[in-house]
Parts: sequence; structure tokens; C-alpha cells
Amino acid sequence: DSEVLNYHDWKIEEGEGEFVGDLDKQCVTFHAGSPGSVTVSFVASDPAGEETPPCEGTFDVVPPEAAEGWFQTADGDVHANFSSTLLDGIISLIPLSVDRRYFSLETVDGVPNEYLDSGSAGIISVGPGATMFFGSGSVSTRDWRIDSYGRLYVGNPQGPFDFDYFYKEFGSPTASNPKDFTVVNDRILDRFPGEGFFLREGDLTIEGSDWDVSGKSVFLVTGNLDIKNKIKVEPGNFLAFIVKGRGEMTEWPGIRISEYLGSDNLANGESVIDGVFITNQKFYTGGSNFRLVLSGIFVSYGGFELGRDLGMGNDTTPPELFLYRPDFVINAPDELKKSSITWQEVAP
Repeated sequence: DSEVLNYHDWKIEEGEGEFVGDLDKQCVTFHAGSPGSVTVSFVASDPAGEETPPCEGTFDVVPPEAAEGWFQTADGDVHANFSSTLLDGIISLIPLSVDRRYFSLETVDGVPNEYLDSGSAGIISVGPGATMFFGSGSVSTRDWRIDSYGRLYVGNPQGPFDFDYFYKEFGSPTASNPKDFTVVNDRILDRFPGEGFFLREGDLTIEGSDWDVSGKSVFLVTGNLDIKNKIKVEPGNFLAFIVKGRGEMTEWPGIRISEYLGSDNLANGESVIDGVFITNQKFYTGGSNFRLVLSGIFVSYGGFELGRDLGMGNDTTPPELFLYRPDFVINAPDELKKSSITWQEVAP
């Protein structure tokens, strides 16, 4: 009874997988090839060296459950307005398996830096009734958060800086009276049209050659916007899509990013969509297993529908990453800028 048996000569009799390391050791590491039943055999020997006949053991290989999809931001502020349900707000279920479990990352030269406490994390805020929850994580290293901040835009539940606001600021252009705008007659734009102001009455699809934006361009779209190719905006340039969106007879009112845009390389942090995107409706990232990195400014008065899922990759990497681009504020056309100061003469 006091004998200590040694186990060696491990073999796979049935099932998929492989042993790793020295098979003559007491304990071995087994990598399963796929879920299912696996039968292994081994030989046991006593201290005197006398061996038993080969023994067998059967066990079930059960794959671990992947974390749910989640998202991260870098550098910029994030706000969710008033909500009538606790299910709305800023919710990102950061897994415990992530090394640096912060919702708002700090950046160096615009690149998220998860291991250096420099730069500036964003201020994360929610309105009354909205929820702020980050699973096993927290806001940021600085913990800049504001709960029950109130409506970001008082007096107008949609907010003044939506499509309707900018449409009026630009003089309410139409196809018959486009003002300073170039009318886009085709529903599909297969290449970047160049610098300028553009008006599309109806839906617009960006499909064809990838865009390399030069100069300053603004698009007013009265329908929905569907983006199917990459859009790159280098520093010093500017691009904005201001989209009214339409909810009737459509599955995705607002702005939709193609599910095929992104990368299957989880370490690839390069953005595939750059620009300023504003919609009265919703912003959709599409449902796929490609990681999606976007850089710019994103405003959606109907909310965000984030559908990316990396499977087991969710354990370490956010399927969606939003990077803030402050240079877009500096390089925006004057028509998009408005002072927060109102000057008024008073009686002496």
C-alpha cells in the first residue's frame, strides 16, 4: 500500500490530440485536437521497476466558453445620454483574462498603449437612467467617470449637433438648389470623389476602391450610409459623413460598416475606417469574426450596434476598438465649427 507507482509511455488510443514533452514523466500535458471523447493508455511501474500491463483512461474534452464580445476606446471621451432602461448605456464586458482591464486606454502618438501610464484617458459619462458597466474591468487608470451627468444636449432629446442641425448650417441644400454642394446622383461611390462638399438625397454605398482622403470633404446623406471598403484619412486632412438615416423598410437605419472589413490578425491595431461619422439613427459594425479598429469621432443618436465576435480571441482582444482623432477637430471646415461662447451687449 505504501508503494508509489510511476506512470510513463503515454499513448493516444482513440480521439484527437497530442502529448507535449517527455512521455516518460509522471505527469504529461495533453493538447486536445477537438471536443469529444479521448482514450489514453499508460504503463505504471513500482519502485522496483516491475511494470503493470498498459492501463487505459477515457475522458471528455470540453471546450472552454469564450468571453462575450466587448469594446474599448482610446484617448477620447465617451458619453451615453438619458435612458429609460438600465440595459442601455456604456456596457463593455471586459474579461478577467485581459492583462490591462481598462475601458478607456491611454495613447502615445495615437496608438493605444496599454502598459504606459502617460497620455490621457477619456472622461466616461452617462445620463440619468443609463448604465456604466465594464465587467471585470474599470474605466481607466485615472478612473475619470461621471454618473447621472444629465442630458448632454438640453432641450432637444436628439441633440442639436445632428443631421438636421448641420443641414441648416449649410443652408439646407437640395438637388435643385445645391448651394455650395456637389450632388451625388449615383447610389454607389466606387472611388473617393476628391475634396469638397457633397449632397446625396437617398441612400449611399461606399464600394469599390479603398479611399485615401486628401483635403477636406463633407458628405450630407439624407438616407442610410453603407461602407464596404477601407477609408484612410492621414493627419492634416478631414472627412465627415453626416447621415440622417431612414428607419422605414430597412434592417439597419443609419450607418453600417461591412462585416468583411477588419482583420483576422488580433494583433493588428491599424484602423480601417477613419473620419467623423454622425447619424440621427444607429451605427452598426456588422457581425463577423474580424477585429474592427476605427479612428475618428463617432456620434450616433440612435445608439451603437456592435456585432463583432472573435470567439476565443475575445479573451484577450476587443472585437471593436475606437480611437479618438483630435486632429479632426482642428482640421474641420469652418462650417462645422461653432463657438461655445455667446456675445451679447448689455445695457449700461
